[in-house]
Amino acid sequence: ITYGGSLHKTLEAASQLEKTGISAEVIDLRTLRPLDDETIMTSLRKTRRALIVDEGWRSGSLSAEIGMRIVEQAFFDLDAPIARICAAEAPIPYSRHLEHAAIPQVETIVAAGPDVFNHNLETVPSLYLTVRPGARYFASLRLLQRAKEIDPDMAIVVVTAASAVFISVEFC
Repeated sequence: ITYGGSLHKTLEAASQLEKTGISAEVIDLRTLRPLDDETIMTSLRKTRRALIVDEGWRSGSLSAEIGMRIVEQAFFDLDAPIARICAAEAPIPYSRHLEHAAIPQVETIVAAGPDVFNHNLETVPSLYLTVRPGARYFASLRLLQRAKEIDPDMAIVVVTAASAVFISVEFC
């Protein structure tokens, strides 16, 4: 998910990832206000992953807003954490080579691709899972059982919220 100056770099990175066997769908956010939530969520539900490329800083950026909207609207459709590639948390330098180092480049986008694509229980040292009442509750418990089978020493934190008032935390 990208926009503006990062679009061409993201398309080039997707092309390079395709050569390694990773198919990446690129969303060009042509308008930022209003944000096209429908396109983002449709793609996310298809790919089950999100990598946001933004030339702005991580703090208070559009990538943070997009990530929050994904969490609000499609959290349980994700198979991997949302990833962001943003500019360095420093003033953008005027010098071309320093600017190049400060903002996302094709190489950094390509390097993030396998981490997002290959993210699964076997590669995660600890699993944080929100378990909500309803249909997803039992699927989540089965996922936790599978995680414990893969790595018995894995630290798992289960947060159960039956209502907005009552929250229970268990350590497995």
